[in-house]
Amino acid sequence: MRRGFLYLVAIMDWHTRKVLAWRISNTLEVNVCVEALNEASLSSATPPATAHGTHCTQYN
Repeated sequence: MRRGFLYLVAIMDWHTRKVLAWRISNTLEVNVCVEALNEASLSSATPPATAHGTHCTQYN
């Protein structure tokens, strides 16, 4: 990518430290986060008890 940014959304299981789902996007739209969260909840054996996020916040 010549210019701009790519944004990574990763949903992790902190107990096992495994990445359950991830997405890369060139925009900060919320649907990217929701898609990753939905995929992670479908792939997990048990539904997540707690979800914590930065709400697609940029880190500088």
